[in-house]
Amino acid sequence: MKNYILFAAVALMLGACSNDENLDNLNGPVELRLTSGLEVQTRATHNLDTQLKNGEKVHVWVDDATTDENLYVNNTLTADGGGSFTGGQPMYFPSTGNGVDIYAIHGNFGDADFTDFWSAERTHTVAQDQKSSCDGYAKSDLVYAKHTNVARTKQAVNLEFRHLLSKIEVVLVQGEGKPTIEKVEILNTKLDAKFTPSKTDDFTLTASGESNPIMIDTDLTPKTDAAGTDESKKKLNEAIIVPQTLTKGTPFIRITTAEGGKLIYRLPENKTFDPAKKYRFTVTANLTELKVVSAKITDWTEETGDDDGVAEM
Repeated sequence: MKNYILFAAVALMLGACSNDENLDNLNGPVELRLTSGLEVQTRATHNLDTQLKNGEKVHVWVDDATTDENLYVNNTLTADGGGSFTGGQPMYFPSTGNGVDIYAIHGNFGDADFTDFWSAERTHTVAQDQKSSCDGYAKSDLVYAKHTNVARTKQAVNLEFRHLLSKIEVVLVQGEGKPTIEKVEILNTKLDAKFTPSKTDDFTLTASGESNPIMIDTDLTPKTDAAGTDESKKKLNEAIIVPQTLTKGTPFIRITTAEGGKLIYRLPENKTFDPAKKYRFTVTANLTELKVVSAKITDWTEETGDDDGVAEM
């Protein structure tokens, strides 16, 4: 499906002589290595739509596909930001020749016990500060990958992660009066995502916890560029939020100016933010009002449509 993002490839190879010699020798070790490869690079300020940030942790489980034996439990790898992983325990295919099932997840789980990860409800929390000057955006991203019946082979096997949360993009335009933008916030979204992990079923997320503002970047886009078709000229101020429904009239975007004004965009209708979708709001901040000229809804790789809205003090 198109809302799946290719974060990683599973490269199965032997270090020196090659895994080829061991494919037919069931007693020979065939190493299972995880490396990150990028197939689709969508433009974004944080550049994290299709890769994990340097230093972020990925938790990996590997089971025997035939016997369901747990071969590797919570093997924790570290993304290097350039498409590879470091650390963790070396992993090998079963000497029986059986294939394996691989499960991997990245999220902000606090002090969760990953050795018994699949037996209880978990909480992922998005950060309130998601500006590019910190790591809050990277830690807020919840992604999951599942690949079953991976055969003993030297060939690379693509392991796809999918985004489980929603993404907000704000294209900010300085309008009449040229107000100085000091702060931009996403309002009234709950920060916790409750779910019960499952190796057999899809995750169902429930928004929970407090509704607190999320701070994002304040990069400006010239008016002509914001209205144009050249995506590379648009500055994206991004946030990741928990999928949830907000009612008509809910204050959603707040812009604070150096002149002391607070400009609010209220949702013109009930809005459901779905998993793996991104929602772009093109916002013009005038000295006395905030105008949203378009609100485009897409998945994280493909455009689907847009509508209009307005905002007020």
